[in-house]
Amino acid sequence: MASTTKIMTALVAIEEGRLEDRVRIGPQAIRIYGSRAGLRAGQELRLEDLLHGLLLSSGNDAALAVAEHVAGSVEAFVERMNARARELGLLHTRFVNPHGLDAPGHYSTAYDLAQLARVALLHPTFARIVARKEYPIPPLGTWHNTNRLLWSFEGIEGVKTGTTGRAGDCLVAAASRSGMRLISVVLGSDNRWADTARLLEYGFRHYRVLTLARYGQVLAEVHLPLTRRPLAVVAADDVPVVLHHDEVPALQTRLVLAPPRPGWRAGDPVGWLQVHTDRSAYLVPLAAAAPARWWTPADLLRRLWPWGRSTPPPAPAAPPRPEGA
Repeated sequence: MASTTKIMTALVAIEEGRLEDRVRIGPQAIRIYGSRAGLRAGQELRLEDLLHGLLLSSGNDAALAVAEHVAGSVEAFVERMNARARELGLLHTRFVNPHGLDAPGHYSTAYDLAQLARVALLHPTFARIVARKEYPIPPLGTWHNTNRLLWSFEGIEGVKTGTTGRAGDCLVAAASRSGMRLISVVLGSDNRWADTARLLEYGFRHYRVLTLARYGQVLAEVHLPLTRRPLAVVAADDVPVVLHHDEVPALQTRLVLAPPRPGWRAGDPVGWLQVHTDRSAYLVPLAAAAPARWWTPADLLRRLWPWGRSTPPPAPAAPPRPEGA
């Protein structure tokens, strides 16, 4: 996957390092071959600056400097990269270096790289850096982003290029339009710019974001046994999904409630709303909008009292008195 490796390098550095740290460039970093950020031995840069050299100009020297600073050694950093990959469920990804130069046992897949980019873009620092076209860094000059689509594709947001002899031309890209972000991955491409543009345009043309429910929206009122009033059930979170246009008319829903219990309070999980089409299925978590108001024995006695209490019948009218009595 060539230098798309650096998405994970940046992710680990952002999650485990401190952006304001001063990083001293060691001799190992400046000896690396391939794409470089032009770092000099003994130079000191902030970690955040180095991440620009890593992600914009794809500096292999920046990758080694970041790894040594964050983990103490390149080997220890690579272990953290692989541990993070396991945490993210990237089952077909393995790293042996932080820069992405060809090496036995260093590999990934388009699906894993898309998942990795999705997580990395959740970090504002990463998203901000990969969207920049250039970054001035005195006295080194200006680092320019290797992603040409930043100058030509509507809504593009980054993410990372990669090129080696064995991997070919690679590109992980993200773009947003009308509130929907799409991520594409091409590996070993003959024209990564055109291939990526076609993939993203296809996605924007055929898919849309549909919000199945919004947080706090009342989705049902449930009549539970022995309760004083219906229980309002609300969406426990916003649930936006990406659907093909053909799927929207076929949406079906089914309410699934957990067994009722007297202790239900406002916000407690009470079940799910199952939403499905012929191609996909989603679960909307449900919560109680207010405590369930259960009948107590005292409530029942009060309701039964008008019918259960005995009242004496009205006294019969006295017979008329005979005259003269």
